Amino acid sequence: MDARGAVVQDNPFTPEYPAGPFFAGRDRQLRQLGELLGALTRGNSSNLCVVGRGGEGKTSYLEKIVDEAKCGGLVAAKCTLDLAKPAETDIDTIFQGLLREIEIVTGQQQLESDWKSGERSIFRSPHYKEVRGDQLQMDFQRVLALLPNEIKGCVVCIDEGQRINPIALSALKNALQPVKRGFMIVLSLLNETTRENKEKGEEILDDLAAKAGDPGASRFFKYNFASLGPFDSQFEAEDCVRMRLRNNVVTFSGEVVSHIPKIVGRHPAGIIALARAVYQRTTEGGSAEADMKALRQAFVGEHQGEVTEAIRFCQQLSNTDRTIYRAALSFENRFSCMQVARHLLAESNEFPSDHLVDSIRLAMGRLLANGRCTKDGEVEYWFTESTQAYALRLALEQ
Repeated sequence: MDARGAVVQDNPFTPEYPAGPFFAGRDRQLRQLGELLGALTRGNSSNLCVVGRGGEGKTSYLEKIVDEAKCGGLVAAKCTLDLAKPAETDIDTIFQGLLREIEIVTGQQQLESDWKSGERSIFRSPHYKEVRGDQLQMDFQRVLALLPNEIKGCVVCIDEGQRINPIALSALKNALQPVKRGFMIVLSLLNETTRENKEKGEEILDDLAAKAGDPGASRFFKYNFASLGPFDSQFEAEDCVRMRLRNNVVTFSGEVVSHIPKIVGRHPAGIIALARAVYQRTTEGGSAEADMKALRQAFVGEHQGEVTEAIRFCQQLSNTDRTIYRAALSFENRFSCMQVARHLLAESNEFPSDHLVDSIRLAMGRLLANGRCTKDGEVEYWFTESTQAYALRLALEQ
């Protein structure tokens, strides 16, 4: 702790560092979660599928769900499945995690070890080598009987839910459908494609259910979806940085905090990776505050290839093209050639000539051919790759 009372920490932006108290944003998803948890405590069960691409915060969100459920007086457990193991192992993993949490919350002992005792267990599923929905139903009902009156239900978060054995998915549906209350299953599903998260999540569940020969299993679990992509707003994305720097001796300037999410398109893993490099660059330089110079240096270190390519591209440009591209890069959203022209003439208050607009259109065509921007229809352009756009911005400063 320094003289101001700030805590000197290891780099808080390491990818392995859990979100925990640094969880930020996701207001829309948390409102949905609050409604589902509230319904569960009132006896109305429903499930949730959390879908996102790699690095979009699914595991952190599951940890947040567990925290929120516990704060709401529910039992909550999180588990990760092993793709290489059979269906009964999936059920074992889910139940052992749940029973472990019940032991912690209620003070009851040896519930998990009883499950592991096989044919001697008070639970039914361990008595059988295969997974049976009717026996699993009895086990879920027994779990409810273990809960004191003040605990209204259980939340089970299954990370990497696309790994679940189809037979286990079907058995869970067949067991929980008659129970109707007391349980909420949260499946985290990895989207490895460019398709919309919800659409891909539905496909994953449909495929699993088809393999089990039980289409109803898909319908049972896919009623609610929480899509985790880039942060919804700039404020949420900035909070991802600010939360991890809270009470830390190292700070980032407001400009740095604002720029990091913009550079990486508000992508959670991208924010953490770039902020980590900025933090490291700042501490190695003996400074207590990261400035824009540290951000530029960190970006070049993380994206050397993209910066080198952007410099090579800019070396071939005329001064006119350089001026046009600097103006185009000032737009955070989609823009037209006329908007770029007005930006260039803002100080003179002149109306853009057809010749200037045509020059901008030709320059943007060269940028489009180089793959550095995208065109929508006949008039609008935008920079799809935020890191590539920032690399171009740095190259134009050379």
